[in-house]
Amino acid sequence: MSGKKPDVESGAYSDDQGEQAKSSHNNGRKSSARNSSRNRCAKKSNSAECSVDSTDRSILALSQPEQQKQVQRTGNDAADREKTPDDLRNEAHTKDVSETGIWGTISTKEIYAAVLIALLVAIGVIVAIVVITSDESPNTDPPLNPLVGEKLAYLLAIIGNSTSNKASLDLLPSDPSYYGVNAFENTSESPQVRAMSWSLYGDDATTAQYWWAVRYALAAVYYSTKGDDSWTRQSSWLSSLPICEWQGITCTRNEMMIEKLDLQSNSVQNEIPNELTLMTDIRTILLKDNNMTGTLSADLVALSNLRYLYLNENLLTGTVPKELASIGLATLSLNGNCLNGAFPTEFCNMTETTPSRPFSLLPPLTNLMIDCASPSNSELGLTCSCCFANPFEPVCTLPGKTCPD
Repeated sequence: MSGKKPDVESGAYSDDQGEQAKSSHNNGRKSSARNSSRNRCAKKSNSAECSVDSTDRSILALSQPEQQKQVQRTGNDAADREKTPDDLRNEAHTKDVSETGIWGTISTKEIYAAVLIALLVAIGVIVAIVVITSDESPNTDPPLNPLVGEKLAYLLAIIGNSTSNKASLDLLPSDPSYYGVNAFENTSESPQVRAMSWSLYGDDATTAQYWWAVRYALAAVYYSTKGDDSWTRQSSWLSSLPICEWQGITCTRNEMMIEKLDLQSNSVQNEIPNELTLMTDIRTILLKDNNMTGTLSADLVALSNLRYLYLNENLLTGTVPKELASIGLATLSLNGNCLNGAFPTEFCNMTETTPSRPFSLLPPLTNLMIDCASPSNSELGLTCSCCFANPFEPVCTLPGKTCPD
């Protein structure tokens, strides 16, 4: 036999029996340790020791590195079980997405806080942009252009030298800053202020001084008679184009001056503007068939070159000024209005042989159109004592309009 028999007297074993006895002894110790661990687990069911012992057999079957990892994971799981639900939720928030693979749950308070911070940042950016933009925006004050001051001084001098326009000086300060850059668009301003503002800041045309006064006068006519509201034709008016290209305006062949202003049948409103008298070279004015009111002003006498005046078919009231006889009109058309009184006898003397005009080269009044008063009602129409005693034969019509009181 290969093994040794035990010595009965000494209690010793053979080699094979000795190894078997040692193995049995060790297994007994391990079994006793496991039983002791299980007893402790029964008393402490939530301890990490119980968790480690329950998996010790599977760990022993692994290699040493794998055993270490498994023990670490098992310990972490036991530690997690000892944490409260709030601890686990808070920890989930702090875990990086690279560790968990998912984003942590964010509370409603955190969402509100993030949105509030984003809004504050956006508001700060907007405020910064507004401040920067406002600092870089162009100044709305009138530009410091020396030509503005020169132009204003010239126009005020022209207006001041006009008898019929002197009153406008009270409306037109000599300070260029008084006239806003866009004041000509403000309908609450007077026509004169709007016209001056346009002349200084809205008129881009480069012209000689002569045209400065003419362009201002036409702008005043435009604003005074509601050109921007009621005119049916206003092509090129108040543009940078030469005046001779504005609709209704005819210039001389060399375009050195205005020859005719034709605004007939154009829904022209209000009174005849005094600024017309600033265009001293004009020869023909056609304002017939409109809605012009007010009286026929004696200031038109300033138009010494005027030869043809058509104001028929409007709503003019009052009398005919005798001063107009000194202009030298060849045609005067006043019919279709609400004029009354005596037609001035001064017109009856407008012939080349009249002593008051011995060397005059002005043509005689050859065309006169008025509303004659009827014998039964002299308050309507004009009475003319000398009309038929002169070379011209007037067109005498009876008033047919409803005239204002």
